[in-house]
Amino acid sequence: MRVATWCIGGVRGYLDVLCHWLERRRPDVVALQKIRVSEEYFPTEALDQVGYRSAPLRCQSLYGVALLSRHGLPALEILDRGLPGGDSPDDDGFLTARIGDLVVSSVYAPYGNPAVLGKDGALAYKVAWLDRLIGHLKERRVESDHSLLCGDFNVLPDVPAEPGVLNCTCDEKERLQTILETGFVDLYRRVNPVSDRGLNYGFNRRLPPTTRLQLVLGSESTADSVASARVDLEYRAPVDGLPGRTWPASAPVIVRLADPT
Repeated sequence: MRVATWCIGGVRGYLDVLCHWLERRRPDVVALQKIRVSEEYFPTEALDQVGYRSAPLRCQSLYGVALLSRHGLPALEILDRGLPGGDSPDDDGFLTARIGDLVVSSVYAPYGNPAVLGKDGALAYKVAWLDRLIGHLKERRVESDHSLLCGDFNVLPDVPAEPGVLNCTCDEKERLQTILETGFVDLYRRVNPVSDRGLNYGFNRRLPPTTRLQLVLGSESTADSVASARVDLEYRAPVDGLPGRTWPASAPVIVRLADPT
């Protein structure tokens, strides 16, 4: 079983890149973030033609998320459409489905809007959203599930927390640590040494990535079955077969789970 996450930055704008990747990599389950398209106009038919069922979620926010599953797998059984416990437009940054024995969530934690809320207000907004996510995970008691949280938590796990530094504050790092303590493991770090930086995102898509922003977190039962985890940097660069095409600022992260014995 291969599960991938990709902060695509516009599923319609990058549809040819996404379909090219799906046809060549053939992941079993994909979590997408920043789909930037309403559910009505999500490219369900195009994805079906390359072999994937899809479930999008975008209500009021600028972004939204989606889950894809390869044909031949059990149907997507939606468990959560939005993050419970609030009525914010950013509640459409959380979508959970069961695919067979696996429970997968696509996560996009809101960055906040510093232009409107100010720097401190934007960080407080994000931390409050992460607190609601933590409360939901504790209520769901995920430690007994074969579960994955895939996506962009808008926290940099490998950057030391510094007061006043956006995306590196102590409060954010503490929330990510609390998510791990609810029963999750950073799957990339489970199978790759710290010396492998695993960089997968950079604001300038024409330069190499600068941070490890996209994460796949798995419950302990899932972590025990991880065979490999890698960043697919070939799709954060010119793509063979798509001449002249730009590419997303994020690279896909692919985790392979070994079949149970």
